[in-house]
Amino acid sequence: MIRPIQAPQRPAAAVSSAPIEDYITKQEVARRLRKPVRTVDAWMREGIVPFYKVKHAVRFRWSEIQAHWAARYRLCPKRNFPALTQLPADFSKP
Repeated sequence: MIRPIQAPQRPAAAVSSAPIEDYITKQEVARRLRKPVRTVDAWMREGIVPFYKVKHAVRFRWSEIQAHWAARYRLCPKRNFPALTQLPADFSKP
């Protein structure tokens, strides 16, 4: 009895359950950062914001921007200023 030759079995590719992140536009980055688009342009030139450019289209991934900033910049802690609940004794109203 002759057996047919079988192709070697390949392990199944690992399927990621994480959703694929979409690319966002420069306008969307500016909106999320509450900055003008020109500021995003300047940050692109200075290397502050990672981006992809294909021909004339510029796109970003929000997770890459966050990771880039987390690796290179530090967040200053908020200063807790005492609440001014009462006026100082020497304060006089006009």
